[in-house]
Amino acid sequence: MKDLERMNLLCHIDFSKEEVSEVEGFVAKLKQKYLWEEIQQLAEEVMSVHPCGETLRMNLEKVEKLESEAGIHKYSLDLLLIIECALIFKRDFEEKVTQDDRLSMDIFYDSMKDITYKMHECQKVYGVTGIFVGFWYDGFFDMTRFALGRLQFEMMPLWLSEPVCVAGTRLENGMEAINVHIPSSGPLTSADSKQALAMAAEFFKDRFVGSPVVFVMASWLLDEDLMTLLPEGNIKEFVKHFQVINTNKSDSFDDGWRVFGNDWAKGISYLPRNTRLQKAIADYLQQGGKLGYGYGVMVV
Repeated sequence: MKDLERMNLLCHIDFSKEEVSEVEGFVAKLKQKYLWEEIQQLAEEVMSVHPCGETLRMNLEKVEKLESEAGIHKYSLDLLLIIECALIFKRDFEEKVTQDDRLSMDIFYDSMKDITYKMHECQKVYGVTGIFVGFWYDGFFDMTRFALGRLQFEMMPLWLSEPVCVAGTRLENGMEAINVHIPSSGPLTSADSKQALAMAAEFFKDRFVGSPVVFVMASWLLDEDLMTLLPEGNIKEFVKHFQVINTNKSDSFDDGWRVFGNDWAKGISYLPRNTRLQKAIADYLQQGGKLGYGYGVMVV
């Protein structure tokens, strides 16, 4: 029964038939080695505590230690733990839907599709069907982060060294804001972004009674130098809505894998220039430029 529930979930969150088959192959292998129950117990342990972040990180480490014995890559084991947590989370979410009229199972499935996005990132960067950022899922499992339309959102206090004025609104450190994440799920059209922001404003409206809704984003896309390099299009149009408060530069540009995949490890001189964005960034870095991430605010 649980095997069928898992396969149904994976189909709902857009795993391909081949990816479902690969996951089921991992499960079968673990069952043969009498390790599958351990994965399930670790998932139960994660989902029994709130907030689950510390336990999730600890149990991801435990799962990865099974790599040699299981004969399965540690990132694939991380994926299995996250999937098992998601199955438990589904039962909890179904109960919450009956108690909170903001929630629906569509929000659950849209949120869990992030597992698919992160799996595809792992395939792209490491050539492994797995997840290399399993710790990221605590926000979903704690029901503080939600996918609403094309974007993901969670409440987060502003981090400001001094007050700033954005769109006529005075913002101060610690004020409530809706933090925005852009999952790697394909193009971000103007219509999609507007719809998602409107959905988030409605979802969290009780937190902004009588005051404008504040969105915040910390992202490599808000590096002010990168914003000038971005080719004209939907992403550039979206980030222009944020007023950048500060930018932190990095010698290594830690988000380079998002643009170049596993080619990022080859070094700047060998970076592909197959897209306008790749060419712009590779040329900029080769000329000694530095990129990092920016912290921006939008008021609506």
